[in-house]
Amino acid sequence: MSPAFTYNNFNFSGVTSIGEHLLMSQIENNIKSFLDWGLLNIGGFINVLRPQNNIFGNPIYKLKPTEDPNFTTGQVWQTMRKDWVWEQDIVFVDKYNPLLQSTPTLITGIYVNNVFYPLNTVGQYSYKVDYINSRIIFNSPISTSAEVGMEYSYRWVQVYTYDNARWWQQLQYKTDQNINHFNQLAEGDFSILSNNRVQLPAIIVETISRGMSEPYQLGDKSLIVKQELLLHIVAETMHDRNMMIDILRLQQDKFIKLYDTNVVLKNGVYPFNIDGSLNNNRLQYDELINDEDYYWKTARLIDIFASDVQSFSPFLSESNVKLTVEIIFGVDN
Repeated sequence: MSPAFTYNNFNFSGVTSIGEHLLMSQIENNIKSFLDWGLLNIGGFINVLRPQNNIFGNPIYKLKPTEDPNFTTGQVWQTMRKDWVWEQDIVFVDKYNPLLQSTPTLITGIYVNNVFYPLNTVGQYSYKVDYINSRIIFNSPISTSAEVGMEYSYRWVQVYTYDNARWWQQLQYKTDQNINHFNQLAEGDFSILSNNRVQLPAIIVETISRGMSEPYQLGDKSLIVKQELLLHIVAETMHDRNMMIDILRLQQDKFIKLYDTNVVLKNGVYPFNIDGSLNNNRLQYDELINDEDYYWKTARLIDIFASDVQSFSPFLSESNVKLTVEIIFGVDN
């Protein structure tokens, strides 16, 4: 009689901790980073200079005081447009005019009543820059009648993961034109905190619960994993919507490197601190995917197609772009 077969491996495969970022989370984080980086490098940013009124005649270099129950009135100030650019060494060269180059205007300080206060200012006007929520927070409140301004760049397209979009709470349009609302302190669209507002155009990345896997090779547990995503496009014009659709579907069959979110968190090289300020040890997307310490997998973008969405508003143009991310999981690649 042959000996009884025993099998004592009772542990899960491919996961070591309940708090670990696994396949769907890794893909969602990486696709957002890929879109943010790619859009910046084709000129998807708007520079705001002082005292230039460069958008519809509105002084969008100005900041307004905003009521936040966690702070005293006069501490929190925000701009008309959110999602400030922090990445360095971005240079956009216009294909049709190579002499025309532009680079994002990074935040180096603020102006209070026409006096410049650089980063790390101490004293009455000491402050921090909250990039996560796109606001300036003074250590102590200042007069709400003060004139506060700043030179910066914002992303023309805001990219969100689905959990962070909160687009069912407040979808805000004409954000560079609605100066009357911006100037109101306790009412209007801009009285709502920036973390509860999604400005347009926007792409919301949703990892849907649909995918498949199949064996990759004999002798191990490796898999070819295909995970579907929906990219929700919301824009104010049909032109903007169509342009984003075209940009996305031109990525068909593109191979991209993915970084390991778990290692990024472990080594503390994420972009922002918990208070929204820039992390001094941060690494940019291009640095993460080209560093062997943070490289995770190579993925292929396949099966990209767009479909119309019946908008709930006559002022919006919407679409869904579905794509599949294909990864060989369980082997080094």
